[in-house]
Amino acid sequence: DFVNYMIVSNICEIAILFVASLIWVPIPLLAIHLLWLNVITDGLPAIALWVDPINPNVMNRKPRKASQWLIDGRMILNIILLSSSVTIGTLILFLRWQDPEHLEMARSAVFLFMAASELVKIQIIRSQYGLSFFSNKWLIWALLWAVGLALAIVYIPVLSNLFDLQPLSAEIWKEMWMILAI
Repeated sequence: DFVNYMIVSNICEIAILFVASLIWVPIPLLAIHLLWLNVITDGLPAIALWVDPINPNVMNRKPRKASQWLIDGRMILNIILLSSSVTIGTLILFLRWQDPEHLEMARSAVFLFMAASELVKIQIIRSQYGLSFFSNKWLIWALLWAVGLALAIVYIPVLSNLFDLQPLSAEIWKEMWMILAI
């Protein structure tokens, strides 16, 4: 689940920037945003995945052959579906708000959407391995810290100025949660 999670997270970030550059819109995430997402928002939960409980059925599975790839067809499909859905949702949100008057708010929405999507992605991936959301208390704390710190960056004025972000309007919050729920 660690490999799956990290690949999905990084493909989303790359795809968002790639598509934005192809369609000639401002970049949705600045370098400082990407650094934060990789180190804190992706990093804290990734570290917590190391202490995930072992699936109780692990001994019932046959060993993986040495010649077998770490990333199998099921994982590739999962990576494509999760990466595509988060990328599309993020770009829809950004394109809706990216006019010059709202650019900082659009970037803030993308930043928080990416942080919130970690909660969804990680649970989808872990459920495929038979793990419940509450089976790893360290992961819960890591996710809460990651999302809480992302909110702090957007809503604490000194930090939001440093990161070129701004608080979201109620309308953007509503749209963001609607997209995330899909």
